[in-house]
Amino acid sequence: MTAETQTEPAGPAIHLDPLGNRVAAEVCPAVRAYDFRNPVMLTAGQLSQLRELQAQFARQLATRLSLVLKLECVLGKVGFSESTFAEFRGQISERSYNCTFKAEPLRGLGQMTLPASLASTVVDRLLGGPGEAQTVERELTEIECALLDDMMVQVLEEWFNQWGYELALQPTILGGQRFSGFTQSSSKTASFVHLSIEMTLGGATGPLSLCVPEVMVEPLLRSFQTRQEKMQPDKPVVREPNWHPAFEDVLVPITAHWNAFTLTLAELSNLEIGSVLPLPTSILEQTSIVVGSEEKFIGTVGIEGERIAVSITSATR
Repeated sequence: MTAETQTEPAGPAIHLDPLGNRVAAEVCPAVRAYDFRNPVMLTAGQLSQLRELQAQFARQLATRLSLVLKLECVLGKVGFSESTFAEFRGQISERSYNCTFKAEPLRGLGQMTLPASLASTVVDRLLGGPGEAQTVERELTEIECALLDDMMVQVLEEWFNQWGYELALQPTILGGQRFSGFTQSSSKTASFVHLSIEMTLGGATGPLSLCVPEVMVEPLLRSFQTRQEKMQPDKPVVREPNWHPAFEDVLVPITAHWNAFTLTLAELSNLEIGSVLPLPTSILEQTSIVVGSEEKFIGTVGIEGERIAVSITSATR
């Protein structure tokens, strides 16, 4: 006699939340890979704040480049995010103006790029041309590279000045490949911040890209945050009231009075002993209690034992 083993179909997968409770598959928390070698440098709040800073930088840079080139330079959409060097490299065309830079005394090497057509247009304008979009891409001469590098130094000066760093930074172009490749200045997994600004000049349009390593950004970020904290208004110091024994023997005069009515001078001159001044019946409930020289409470006059007393009903402001 043989027994056949039947395999039952597998049931639905069981999903648990972080506390061990069973949850439906559609609400199962998503799991994503985390690279501990390259942790996230900026929080969501910091990224939002820095995006606003970069938008302000783009407006200032547009004015400066327009003055340098004597031609309207429009800087539009601004993108600012974290990425690895490999991710940045994958977004840049081989046919681009690429340069490597540093900023003493900060550590690290950054990259700046312009599309070939836009770089050629900038060079044409720097050499006195009309600054029209160039349709033919060619390698730049040494003189043209030097002119373009000089303008890019001004871009870097504007970018580094926005952080308010405590030391004077001196950005320098180290050179690199022009229109024919890309300089591998960092490891592929190195953490960078990537700034991309849509630039339009003389009909040529393309992204002006800046890729700055984490080691260079960290001191700039600390300096920016310190400056932001100093600009915040000082919070008032709230002190809890303390009772001092010396207060116990201080005498404070307290009076109770009514605001009864007003009289003309003629009526006042006719008053004499025995005159009767009628008061409204509701006045007893509107007795003003004055502490020192300030009215503090409203009360009702009554009898307490053999003494006249005032029952406090409300406080005045």
